[in-house]
Amino acid sequence: MQRIRVFALGLAVAAPALAAVPFLTHGGAAATARPAAAATPVGGGAGGQAGRPGTITRATVMARARWWLNKTNIPYSQSTCYTTSGRRTSCRAGTFRADCSGYVSLAWNVGNLTVGSSQPALTPLGHHQSKSREIAKTSLAAGDALAYYRGPGDNAHIALFVRWQGRRGGPAVVWEQAGGQSGPRQHVWSVSRQRGYRAFRLLSIR
Repeated sequence: MQRIRVFALGLAVAAPALAAVPFLTHGGAAATARPAAAATPVGGGAGGQAGRPGTITRATVMARARWWLNKTNIPYSQSTCYTTSGRRTSCRAGTFRADCSGYVSLAWNVGNLTVGSSQPALTPLGHHQSKSREIAKTSLAAGDALAYYRGPGDNAHIALFVRWQGRRGGPAVVWEQAGGQSGPRQHVWSVSRQRGYRAFRLLSIR
C-alpha cells in the first residue's frame, strides 16, 4: 500500500479525559495528543459483533481499530503479519498485515484483504468481489473508509474514517497504517489531501 515518506503524528478525537501533549500535524501546526489504545486486546473471531449474524457494529469496528492504534512495535510492512494482540507471526487466517489494508481488514474483521488487487477485496476499486460499497464522501461515518486504487502495492491506499474535523466534507480525521510509520496513527486529512480518494462502507456494518 502507499508509502508516506514524510508524515506527522495525528490529532486526537474528542475525549475530555485525554491529556493534551503538543506535536505536529502535516502542516506543522501544534496539535493535541493521540487517543490511547483500548485496554483489552481484540479477539480474532467475531470481535464483539452484534445484531444479525454476519454483521458488525460501528462501535465494534472502532474498538478493534483503536486496539492497534499507536502500537509502536508494529512497523509498516506489506508482508509481515501480526496477531490481533500485536505479536509478530506468520501470515495465516486470523492475522493481519502491518500495512494500510491490513489495518482496515483488522478493524472490519474481514480477514487479511487488499484494497482491490485480490478477490475478495476491501473495496470494489479493483473490480473484484468486494466487502464494501461506494458511498458519497459527505455520508462518511465512523468506521467507513477512504481509499484510492491505481494498482497493487504502493499504487493504492486506504484509511479508516473517524470523524469530520469541523464541517461535513471538510478536513477528515482518519486512522491509518502508512509507510514510514511505526504503527497505526491518527492523522487529519485536508480537503486537498482527500483528492483522488473515494468513500466506502462495509457491507456488513450496522
